[in-house]
Amino acid sequence: MAAAWRISNGRGVTVGVLDTGVDAGAPDLSGSVTNGPDYTLGADPPGYQPPHLHGTFIASIIAAHGSGTSPAAAFVAGVAALIRSAYPRLTPAQVDQALVTSAQHRPAAGYSTDTGFGEVDAVAALRAAGRLAAARPAAGLAASQHFAAGPPGPIQVTRRDALRIAVLGGVGTAGALGFLAVLVLLSMVTVRSLSGRRGRGSMVPASCDQPPASED
Repeated sequence: MAAAWRISNGRGVTVGVLDTGVDAGAPDLSGSVTNGPDYTLGADPPGYQPPHLHGTFIASIIAAHGSGTSPAAAFVAGVAALIRSAYPRLTPAQVDQALVTSAQHRPAAGYSTDTGFGEVDAVAALRAAGRLAAARPAAGLAASQHFAAGPPGPIQVTRRDALRIAVLGGVGTAGALGFLAVLVLLSMVTVRSLSGRRGRGSMVPASCDQPPASED
């Protein structure tokens, strides 16, 4: 961190610590802590003040006075504060880009759910941020220029014939209703034809084996 501090010391940047609270009296944080809103108000029993051990530890890491491996977010937040202090005009996306592209020990696939983009490198991230700050954005069109040739003309208003739209809509509706009516008629004819065939098939023919009527 000593090499990174020669580039930026984070002056003028405030980092919010959403944790158990921070002990402002800790020697490592003397004069570096400001009071923020307490989002745990009402969560603890009345009169109970939870210890600020973990929050103080995280804040000390962000301020680059502590060490450890598990609170990776604290390390990244501290480096992001250094970048914002040295290059305040960078956007959040550019700060993120500087952190990601400069990470060391990157996974083979570029990203891992276990280790993220790799290990944050404060010096490399500050150098990457410096390159982004020095790069000129792509030039756009001047205020007096236009995408098309020549100055813009009046807006063309399309007037629609309401009567014609209504007539065409009525014709389309009538055609659809006529088509449905034809389908219904065809269905009725088919049903009647099938019924007639079934009726004729159920008639019992007269037997030829019956004896002729006797004559008196």
